[in-house]
Amino acid sequence: MSKYLVGIDAGHSLVTDGKRTPPILDDIKDKQGNVLKKKGQIIHEYEFNKKVSYALGDALKRCNIGVAYSGFKDKTDTPLGTRAKHLNSLGVDLVVSNHFNASGNCTKFQTRVKGLLVLKTKGCSSKSVSLANKVHAELKEALQPEKDYGVVQDTEMCGFTLAILRQTNAPAILIEYGFMDYWKEAKHMLDEDYIEKCAEATARGVCEQLGVTYVAKNTDNKTKYLRVIADKINIHNKADFNSSSVVGEVEKGDVFTITQKIKRTGTDMYKLKSGVYITSSEKYVEIFEQ
Repeated sequence: MSKYLVGIDAGHSLVTDGKRTPPILDDIKDKQGNVLKKKGQIIHEYEFNKKVSYALGDALKRCNIGVAYSGFKDKTDTPLGTRAKHLNSLGVDLVVSNHFNASGNCTKFQTRVKGLLVLKTKGCSSKSVSLANKVHAELKEALQPEKDYGVVQDTEMCGFTLAILRQTNAPAILIEYGFMDYWKEAKHMLDEDYIEKCAEATARGVCEQLGVTYVAKNTDNKTKYLRVIADKINIHNKADFNSSSVVGEVEKGDVFTITQKIKRTGTDMYKLKSGVYITSSEKYVEIFEQ
């Protein structure tokens, strides 16, 4: 059972006034060439918010973090107070609210306002500030946005506090991953690769805030194997190199099935099919696929 529970809020719904792109300037296709939206159609902000929220949930669950969703209703808006009350009742450890920004009324595309923004609320806890900074740093590195607004207090950006941040008991942030009335970023709202980048980067920031090891996604279907090339290597019952976690050793020539690569500060580790962990250092092991 997970030690932590993260609340994930998908901002708005399909019927929220104004929360949609202008008529798009060209067809948007997936990687297989299938048309997702035709020129002249619109993209609802909620279409992106929902997808990135579920992708974030999948990433966190892969890292053994529990998730609780809020605001996932397509055809009706869930009041912000209801969202916050629901998450508070579950006792979540932190909250992430996912959005896509706009600079105007979205009747036409503009060319000046763009970029990444992470919001915290006025008077928030130091944990909210820390969470915002960690998630922002990961998103900035992953997305390489044209413009980066950084971490900003809601009153400085909006002129008022944001209810989803103000009314939740846990540390909370709101992420604006781009601008839906800026064409180059609006196209990303249906891009599965972009959505995954957003979700995985946010997950890395959340893991860092909670002190949990981030588990990278396996991006192919090939089985990976590890062969020991050092004379002997310690194996561990958790993803650290402390002597207290050592549960045995393996010898040169031994081969094991890898199930996950565990990202760490310093040397990464592999989780083996047997449930133990081993170094990823190329001085000690080599990896091959079948």
